[in-house]
Amino acid sequence: TALIAFFIITTLLPLLATANVHINNTPTPAQAAAFSWLRDHAPPDSTVLSSVKEGQAIAYYTKKKNVMDTNFLLVQNIDLRYADIVSTFTTRFQTEALEKLNKYAVDYIYFSDDARKTYAVDELLFVDSTCFRRLFNEGVQIYAVVCRK
Repeated sequence: TALIAFFIITTLLPLLATANVHINNTPTPAQAAAFSWLRDHAPPDSTVLSSVKEGQAIAYYTKKKNVMDTNFLLVQNIDLRYADIVSTFTTRFQTEALEKLNKYAVDYIYFSDDARKTYAVDELLFVDSTCFRRLFNEGVQIYAVVCRK
């Protein structure tokens, strides 16, 4: 009985914890569709703005550059970069958003439920049809940045 308890504690519990992490990090069908769209339609040298949490998924699934992800060990000015991402998602002013988007040469904005929750916004208030073109709208919204400095 002690051997069975030892086996459960040392093997099954870590296995269940690891499985739970993988399940929680698996893209939703909407995210998978958006990743596929970006991979297939955006030029190879494109840069995508997404929530920081989704940055690695953007890089992995789309093979596109992201502004920031959770792997920021060697990133310079990480606090400023993070603050710029937050202010871009939360600003209502288009001039401020375009300044940040141009600073990081962003071509596409990936706006998902994760970004909505993370930055406490329901929509991107700075988006209009003059400077942004919505290209994908299936649970996740993808906008092309049209205006450049």
